[in-house]
Amino acid sequence: MRNLARFAAGLAVCLAFPASAHALPDCTVNTLEKRVLLSGQGTLESAIVDGRGRLYFTSSANGGSLIRLNRAGATPRTLISGVAGPGGLAFHRSGDLLLGFGNTILGGGTGTIDPQAGLLRVNRKTGDGRGYAEGLAMANGVARMRDGTVFASNDIGIGIDRIAPDRAVTNSWATVVSPNGLAVSRNQRWLYANQTFVPAAIQRVRTITGQAQEYFRPGPEDIAAGLDGMVRDYRNNLFVTANLYGELWRIGSDGTACVVADGLGMASAVAIGHSKRNFRRGNAYVVNFDGSVVELRGAVRTRP
Repeated sequence: MRNLARFAAGLAVCLAFPASAHALPDCTVNTLEKRVLLSGQGTLESAIVDGRGRLYFTSSANGGSLIRLNRAGATPRTLISGVAGPGGLAFHRSGDLLLGFGNTILGGGTGTIDPQAGLLRVNRKTGDGRGYAEGLAMANGVARMRDGTVFASNDIGIGIDRIAPDRAVTNSWATVVSPNGLAVSRNQRWLYANQTFVPAAIQRVRTITGQAQEYFRPGPEDIAAGLDGMVRDYRNNLFVTANLYGELWRIGSDGTACVVADGLGMASAVAIGHSKRNFRRGNAYVVNFDGSVVELRGAVRTRP
């Protein structure tokens, strides 16, 4: 979502729940290196890295666009433009990208009763896009299970939509207030959802039943963090962006939490590398509302 809405909601939370100090400890990441790879790319909303180590991110530029960066130092390539309210990203089983659209304040606010958002299926090589699903509330965060089931969130609303493998849509499949970034657990039993415009927390939802329960909540000092994007690593750790704090948090599979990096502006989403080249395994890539892409080298444990 855009800065104004995020700021207003964050300010309201801060006024209602005054914070005295930051509570989460720093992670022990001895080899962490931070560098800005790109800047001035528009307002950035989501990011993902493919198996060849290429980074994709959505931007407000060119009327809403999906951009690919092949490697650090390369020229970004716009794959598709003119996407109204580009939202979350996930991979289709074919390797194409599923790109959310209709990710706007107005659309999210009315999405429960008048769902106008959806998903595009975009060829990663050519940029050709075609409709995949319609009638979603917002498609802010997007995540896909191995069986092809897709979930889409509405961070202005109270529900998560489900798109079945046959593309049938179930609106408000799960009830979660202000769900944003989504990630599916390694065993496919749980869908994790960040909560943004309420005191910071992460809910987890049973992928079979849609029942939600609280998974993580920081101390009262950190409830105004404005949790945004999310990704899961190979060890089932969650990496989440704290938009209003300008931080990247790690929530361990054991429930412990720490700050991986700070000074990230209004960090909106994070992707992790899983390739041996380009955007590499062990690194995190954070995109920002200010149009920057930041590499955090060594932020993620590599696969065992």
